[in-house]
Amino acid sequence: MPIPRFRQALSAPGLFKAVRTCFARVEDGVASRGLTLTECLMSGLAIFGMKYPSLLQFDRDSRGDGTVGANLRSLYGVARAPSDTALRERLDEVDPRALRRAFTRLFHVLQRGRGLEGFATLDGHYLLSVHGTGTFSSSRVHCASCCEKQLSIASPAAGRAGLGATDCRRVSGNCWHSAGQLVL
Repeated sequence: MPIPRFRQALSAPGLFKAVRTCFARVEDGVASRGLTLTECLMSGLAIFGMKYPSLLQFDRDSRGDGTVGANLRSLYGVARAPSDTALRERLDEVDPRALRRAFTRLFHVLQRGRGLEGFATLDGHYLLSVHGTGTFSSSRVHCASCCEKQLSIASPAAGRAGLGATDCRRVSGNCWHSAGQLVL
């Protein structure tokens, strides 16, 4: 059996580099104590990629020279991760539409590198399983981007919802996830 050829652009470091390039183009309206918006966005991606259950746990684990710190530096290009509070403050100000370029860039790289061929079905189209979820709900805390909910006549609430999709085919034993989308 021939050894599969390593494709730099489709490797994890190559894909993270493409995302970082897109994140660097997102307008940074705040000068923040040495942390760039790109570092904050890449830290957010790391939290998602390493499947952290909470920002606080990531904050604790990213301090020091352990595996998490090494992965942050080598894979995500983050020399110093922001604290959980700093990350929330910086990322809350980012318009989610500004991140779309990163997802479309990844999709382009995967298509061009023929990384999605094994996932095509239904005459070359992709079959996705879509899932919606509520990510936040409060009767006291809200912003202009929150969805409004009427729990009862006396208790209105605001919240955020998200929508994600995952490829349904199990051809190669791999799966891929599409860009998550906030429901506004």
